[in-house]
Amino acid sequence: MMTMTLIGRREGTGRHLTWRAAPRGARWSFSGPRRTKEEAVRVNALMFAFLLALVPLAILGCAASRGTVADDDATADDDDNDDNDDDSDDDFVWAQMSGKFPALISVWGTSHDDVFAVGPDWTANTAAVFHFDGRSWSQMTSGEGAFGLWAVSGTSQSDVFAVGDGDETVIIHYDGDSWSIMPAPADFGYYLRGVWAGSASNVYAVGCDAKYDGMVGHFDGATWSVVNGDFPLSLQSVWGTSPSDVYVSGGTGTSHFDGATWSPVPGAIGNAIISSFWGISSSDVFAVGVVNMDGVIVHYDGSSWSVVYDEPSAALASGVWGTSPDDVFAVGSYEDRNDAGYDQILHYDGSSWSIMDNGTYPFALLGVWASGPSDVFTVGYDDNEQAGVVLHYGPPQ
Repeated sequence: MMTMTLIGRREGTGRHLTWRAAPRGARWSFSGPRRTKEEAVRVNALMFAFLLALVPLAILGCAASRGTVADDDATADDDDNDDNDDDSDDDFVWAQMSGKFPALISVWGTSHDDVFAVGPDWTANTAAVFHFDGRSWSQMTSGEGAFGLWAVSGTSQSDVFAVGDGDETVIIHYDGDSWSIMPAPADFGYYLRGVWAGSASNVYAVGCDAKYDGMVGHFDGATWSVVNGDFPLSLQSVWGTSPSDVYVSGGTGTSHFDGATWSPVPGAIGNAIISSFWGISSSDVFAVGVVNMDGVIVHYDGSSWSVVYDEPSAALASGVWGTSPDDVFAVGSYEDRNDAGYDQILHYDGSSWSIMDNGTYPFALLGVWASGPSDVFTVGYDDNEQAGVVLHYGPPQ
């Protein structure tokens, strides 16, 4: 069994946060004095996205507990998409957006002026939900009881879902006016790590129970129910193109739903821990993750999965999103020869993957979403500042 003890420790406890790779799947645990109830909830709370960005997030166990709350007055330049249509790709740049955030893990939106980002705010012992209105980021009230949010997805401005964990299963929904906690079945797992909203009546959430057994839940537009099946352990991600084309992945592989049955996915993807999927159709799907602690990008062409990028420098890939078959972004982090961690953004132009020039920052990038080629958001964690970070790709301001 491989064990890695992170550099940081939870402030005031002398307790180290550890990642363990065991035969039944990876998990996070605390070493040191007996866990409190709050810490017990966190045992599996650092999802594989943090594993996939392990080096720069080594201090996350203590840093997130010292994170800052949002500054509602934080501003960011308005990158109005209507003004970007005539710009060429060569003119686009990555820039850090203004704002103060705790660690951010997932980002999703409907347009440039309607973007949501979520994560855990351990300072306030609650969920962190932020919204970008096209000019500035502000923190939203996420409802009572949520401890940490790990994924967000939706179908419209008034139909957004986010999942996480707390003293019980956490699923919250935004109706365009406010967030509210959704009732979940008693046998739902405590640790929800991924959510995908294909439509208002076809939403999946994935995670695991206290034994790390994979759990899949489905929302039919009225109620949540547990999906029966033999799933990989410690499910972390879910995505699909239709009700008959859905993927879930975790610590022991990937499963696919064809509308009737769930079955293991063979080939290149079967050896990877997948943290994120994105595709333009059922026969053009990208997935990112790790194989033997090395970053990997795999692609499905309608018949089989194949590795399309596995350079050692890619190290740890966490998120993927695109706008077309020849405009796909993957984010994560890498480690240099001095064991220092930095962010990394890759781009696919339809023929090959290349590393984008976005400066050199001690960021762990965990999620990415785009409304168009000149409007891309990625979120994560800033090692130096010990706070969340948002980067935006578009015309310079």
